[in-house]
Amino acid sequence: MPPVRLLALAAAACAALPAQALMPPPPMPKALHGVWMTDNPAGRSQCNQYKAAHKKDPGEAMTHLVGSEVIVRFGHHSYAEYGEGNFYTVRVVNPLGKGKWRVVAQLGLDGPPDPTEPAARAVIHYALNGGKLVWKLEELNGKPVGSRPARRYFRCADVPAAYRM
Repeated sequence: MPPVRLLALAAAACAALPAQALMPPPPMPKALHGVWMTDNPAGRSQCNQYKAAHKKDPGEAMTHLVGSEVIVRFGHHSYAEYGEGNFYTVRVVNPLGKGKWRVVAQLGLDGPPDPTEPAARAVIHYALNGGKLVWKLEELNGKPVGSRPARRYFRCADVPAAYRM
């Protein structure tokens, strides 16, 4: 999305929302920040390719993020082709115990949710154990989601400086 459009959306959102809605969202737990790849040989290979490409051209390396999970301070991006995919913007973070959280987020498809438009509400469970991440979409708009199995991921790298959500 062009920066001018992002600024226009932000300005519209500020004008349309009450003051309490302008409070910044709670941050994702720092332990979850990073680029996460599927914990299998294909994911490890993809991670190595991403790291090698990032050394040569950080912008071009982004093509190696397809299929990864990128978690930043205020959200989670399930990376798809051309940087599209599901964008989860954090609204509530509930700790459930050591290395476990339930996050309520707004869902944007192929881009962050527009703050001036109604967005889908997602509830996601994150568990971090022994350096491995398991996350599972539990609810979408108040309805249980049970058909998608949880997957294990390993932390491949820090979030690249060029990455913006």
